[in-house]
Amino acid sequence: MKREDLGQLRQSKGYSMNMMAEFLGGTLEEYAELEFGLRQPTSQEVLVLSSVFTTVNKSIAI
Repeated sequence: MKREDLGQLRQSKGYSMNMMAEFLGGTLEEYAELEFGLRQPTSQEVLVLSSVFTTVNKSIAI
């Protein structure tokens, strides 16, 4: 999965950015930074994204 696909995948699942921030245990701003490519996800965030989106490959950086 490419980082550019994160927003599209999130929307296809019917999740808001606020919901994703809640899933990750962070703020809306922190999630937005991920979705817009302003920072790389932590190992823990990759694990959470993997559980939310079963198509996320843990070995690929978002």
